[in-house]
Amino acid sequence: MDEILRQIPPAILVYAVLIPVLAFGLMAYFAILRPMLKKRSQKPTALSAPAPANLTPSAPVRASALDDLPDLDLLLAAPAPVAPAPVNPNLPRVLGEATVTLVSGQTVRAREELAILRDPSDGRLLVQLPGAAFKSFASAPASKEAFSRLMTELAKSLSQPDDAPAPAPVSTPTPPPAPVAPPPPLTVAAPPPPMAAANDGPLPGDLPKYRDMQSAEYKGRGLFGQPKFAFQPIPDLDIPSSIEAYLQYRLAQTPGYGGRPWHVRAAPGGGVRIEVNGQFFEAVSDITDPDARAFIQNAIQEWQERQ
Repeated sequence: MDEILRQIPPAILVYAVLIPVLAFGLMAYFAILRPMLKKRSQKPTALSAPAPANLTPSAPVRASALDDLPDLDLLLAAPAPVAPAPVNPNLPRVLGEATVTLVSGQTVRAREELAILRDPSDGRLLVQLPGAAFKSFASAPASKEAFSRLMTELAKSLSQPDDAPAPAPVSTPTPPPAPVAPPPPLTVAAPPPPMAAANDGPLPGDLPKYRDMQSAEYKGRGLFGQPKFAFQPIPDLDIPSSIEAYLQYRLAQTPGYGGRPWHVRAAPGGGVRIEVNGQFFEAVSDITDPDARAFIQNAIQEWQERQ
């Protein structure tokens, strides 16, 4: 037996002794020491003991007691400013009141009687009175008279000192009523004169016929004996200019209509617009002159049938 033990290496003997000792130590730690340490860590201490319920007003309050209170900074914060409602640019402008400061330093509350504006499209001035705006008083004599009274009163008021009483409004004598004339007899508007018969040949404003451009000119043969042809280039179509040319041709050919200021123009954004006596319209149905509306409508319809 001694001979057998001497032949075993010493390291194996050491492992044979240490392995049982380590196994016993681990079992003792997990079975006894670890549960004891866990129970000891769960025992309440004096620092974590709850505060007494009968707190006096002079006793200091811990920070943990203030955790459930609301945030006073949020309660006392000023409300966020409300953004003003956006102004709709499509709504008509109305005359109102405003607080103004005069050159003398006096601040007064004033009411608008009129407004003078400028149209940037043509540079003309326009006047806005209560209820309507005017670029011309040609068809509104009553508004023209009211505007003249305001201008006369304004000239008198500006020539006086600031503390002078307001001048009396200028009044114009009312003319006697004109005698009422009997209404004219009803007459039916005559239809527009018939247009001259269209010629079979080409007329001003005719668009190019693409069927006439299908023929090609023979130019010989190429490098490998292939025939070469030259085709006519396709021109660009100018619809507004074509209708304008045909309209002017029809005005010149119709007795009594030559030289009338009726035109078909190209619109800036594409399409066409119609000019009648210096006024522009987007469609034929918008033309206020019935004679021009009927004539231009017939001319455009005839131009379409020719294409």
